[in-house]
Amino acid sequence: MPRQSPRTDTSVVSPSRPAPFSGPVPISGSAPLSRPDPVRPIAFLARLAPRLAAWRPGAVRRRMRWLAVPALALALAACGGGHDDYYDGYYDGYYNDPSCNPANYPAVAVHFVDPVTGQAVLIGALGSIHDGGRTEEMTSPEPGYAVDGRATVLEGAFGRPGVFDVSVVTRAGERYDWTAIRVGGDRCRIYTVDLQAPVHYPDP
Repeated sequence: MPRQSPRTDTSVVSPSRPAPFSGPVPISGSAPLSRPDPVRPIAFLARLAPRLAAWRPGAVRRRMRWLAVPALALALAACGGGHDDYYDGYYDGYYNDPSCNPANYPAVAVHFVDPVTGQAVLIGALGSIHDGGRTEEMTSPEPGYAVDGRATVLEGAFGRPGVFDVSVVTRAGERYDWTAIRVGGDRCRIYTVDLQAPVHYPDP
């Protein structure tokens, strides 16, 4: 059988240009597709408009600030749980230190001393400390003071910084007065001011 030339072979169908797109073809057995209803977006925007009006600039800023709080917490959690070994150790020692308590420190301590040698003198005495409208009796950390009223030191105004007037009288009648004693402190302790009372006359 003689071969036919491709140019003259009429059994070959030449490709044709595809037809222009005319929209989606419906699936067999289903209803044809329709255009979206323009009324629905308009109704949605009508419902959204009052909410958008309620979001004033100040309200938006307040909401953004509240949203920043959980964001910061998440950031700290991502950075090792928000802990720093150095500062955690510092604050643990700071707050767990039994000496870190202002109530353990007096504002003023009066020491009875020998005027020549400067040595401590055990003597009977009473003292008071005044701060504004508050006056309190001074005490001594020495156990004998509660027994016979004799001590080498009197203390007062524990845990209270401020400006104080101090008065002390011994059994022999010697009187000591200090005014405007300024006492400072911090969250951990009071910076006690030590005063010296030279004793010239011993107990009678």
